[in-house]
Amino acid sequence: MSNHTPDIQPAHWSAKNGPGDRVLQERLETLAEGACDLLMLVDVENRLLGASRTTRNTVDILADSLEGMSLEDIVLEEDWAPVAKVLRGTRLTETPRKVQARLKAAAYRWVEFTVLPCANTEEQFTLFLCGRDITDIKAAESALEYQSTHDALTGLPNRVALELHLQDEIGHSRRQNDTFAVFAVGLDGLHKANNSMGHQAGDEVLKST
Repeated sequence: MSNHTPDIQPAHWSAKNGPGDRVLQERLETLAEGACDLLMLVDVENRLLGASRTTRNTVDILADSLEGMSLEDIVLEEDWAPVAKVLRGTRLTETPRKVQARLKAAAYRWVEFTVLPCANTEEQFTLFLCGRDITDIKAAESALEYQSTHDALTGLPNRVALELHLQDEIGHSRRQNDTFAVFAVGLDGLHKANNSMGHQAGDEVLKST
């Protein structure tokens, strides 16, 4: 087995490999290596055949360590099942599919992959994965979700969160033919604190409680 592990090699997914295509292949190779997106090739067993520099930098993979590495090795364990499902679906239908997953790194990164079939032979079914980093988008979505379900002053779950939780509990109790209880707790004296010391003092009472 050769000790050389390729980066993204267009020869893997180009239908032509003649001398006349060498310049085009070299240009594609340079384009893939310089791309901002995460680019990967995987074989029928989801082993990495190549990865662009952006991919290697994101998950701290050395080019020499690519050979034999599985895509599963760089995807967080809890996200692997949906990724594997999309890979299988792409091979079965030969149509592009999308999937989101977190990649293992010093600080994990959310990536949305478009999975494309690019070779279908008896020996090999190569998939091409083009990913874009959506970590910042996921963080913004998470912040917005938190703001919509939590009180800005105390950080406690608000009425929206209560209603969502009640819906879940009602559904669970119906499915399990079970019951649950809701307790309401009041805070005595808050109105007096607001009137005597001002709303800012009342806010401090809420936060400390």
